[in-house]
Amino acid sequence: MAQHIRSVILIGAGGNVGTAILSALEDDPLLTVTVLSRENSQSAFASHIKVIDIHPDYPLQELVQAFKGQDAVISAITSSGTGVQKLMITAAVEAGVKRFIPAEFGGSPTHPRARDLLPMFGAQEDIIDLLRSQQSTGMSWSALAPGPFFDWGLRNGLLAFDLAVQKAVIYDSGASCWSATTLSTTGRAVVGILKNPEKTANRHVVIQSFSTTQMDVVSELERYTGKKWDLQQVRSEDVIKQAQEQISKGDYSAVVKLIQATIYGSEDRGSDFATHLNLDNDMLGLPKESLGEVVSSVLTS
Repeated sequence: MAQHIRSVILIGAGGNVGTAILSALEDDPLLTVTVLSRENSQSAFASHIKVIDIHPDYPLQELVQAFKGQDAVISAITSSGTGVQKLMITAAVEAGVKRFIPAEFGGSPTHPRARDLLPMFGAQEDIIDLLRSQQSTGMSWSALAPGPFFDWGLRNGLLAFDLAVQKAVIYDSGASCWSATTLSTTGRAVVGILKNPEKTANRHVVIQSFSTTQMDVVSELERYTGKKWDLQQVRSEDVIKQAQEQISKGDYSAVVKLIQATIYGSEDRGSDFATHLNLDNDMLGLPKESLGEVVSSVLTS
């Protein structure tokens, strides 16, 4: 029997990916959107959006009450909220929710080398295991894998390109391919999951705006800025070793460098999705995008 999804509740709508998802949900006239917001949140939403306030600790029964009557729950909370997401899953089952989309929105958690290097994948797999264990209740799930958010990461320097001073850290040769997706396309993909519930049920849904290399990004940045960029070349294995040592001592700021080395390094760590995964772009109806167009948009916005 077809599973129709019409009413949706979004948690974490004030964050970067949450804002993009909310915008895409609002653009679909067939969806009724509710935002679940913590009582102490500073996020503000348009007056026409229905907002349910909840205690910051997300009490189980408050979650159940908020989820009742909702076809789908979308979590866009931070990746550190594993325990909270488990509560949300429990509440969603009790409330009779049809589809749960967890806050993954990352790389390729099924690739063994990536799982070994990135500790957050272990927490994500715990969430997926819990969702799998609840499939017998009638609630399905979809986990979206878009790779790094290209436009957002380019603006704030998390992709190792510093727009302010035209400098970049290049891992190994800088020629390894990796998948990336814009925030707006990520939002559209979430809507695509809801509109294709049978085809996206109980699996990872994989997308990309494009596949590129660090040196291709540098070429586009130099073309649009009209300046020669200062490139610092590093060995991914050296960065991984140093980052792991820092993390073992409790310095989690090194996670960013660990992620960069995993994405950009010359060793295959599952960063180029099309080489080992089936892309769902066409099924979800996602727009075609190019590296040059997105770089231009970032630099002119």
